[in-house]
Amino acid sequence: MLVRESIVAFLDQAFQAIEMPWFDNLNIDYLGFRLLVYRAADHWRLVFSSVVWCPAADGLMAMVEPVGPGVDVAPDRLYTFTPVRLTFASAKGTGEGAGEAAIDALNAPEGNEIWQRLTVRGETVNVSALDVQPQYDLQPEYGFWVGAALVSQDPEPLFANASELAGCVPPDFQHLLTVSAWDHPTWERPPSQTEAFPRLAEVLIAADPTLWQPVATPNTHWARWLPK
Repeated sequence: MLVRESIVAFLDQAFQAIEMPWFDNLNIDYLGFRLLVYRAADHWRLVFSSVVWCPAADGLMAMVEPVGPGVDVAPDRLYTFTPVRLTFASAKGTGEGAGEAAIDALNAPEGNEIWQRLTVRGETVNVSALDVQPQYDLQPEYGFWVGAALVSQDPEPLFANASELAGCVPPDFQHLLTVSAWDHPTWERPPSQTEAFPRLAEVLIAADPTLWQPVATPNTHWARWLPK
């Protein structure tokens, strides 16, 4: 039997242990946000599906972070995929993702042809057609702003797809709900003090997605978490 208090307490503990996403993570910039809700009998799982910019890894990535009882081994908490490949060209050469040449090219003067190729799930994207609007006082890397433009224009291919999500959700779990706007916790305001997570606990207990109501002040937009 699921109990609201135990679900919320679990989430508070998970957040304090950094076993839930921290959107103000200094190493990762979150660009796109989804929260998927699953239940099976007396078990539950929340899956945070995000589009992130992480130049220390593969640049623009899809990230999946499951949270719930049974997700207790560190390697199982984080899944990453690379649906987007960014290839840059600069005076020093070319590089994919967040390679050295790519980083050199990120801050190239405006007007330089720094992009060699951009693909999303194998399909070439015309970079010049994107509405890229850098705000370097918020985030200094041009690749981040390309990611923001992609998320704004066509986010679906950037998120983990069904087969990628299947790796972190047991087959007997039923998908109840996907939320794209919620009030994510902060250090000062843990999950139990948000609108979203006690409400999601009610959805899980009843296995009824109609119990979800949008929160008054969502913070799931990348601009809410910048600058760092």
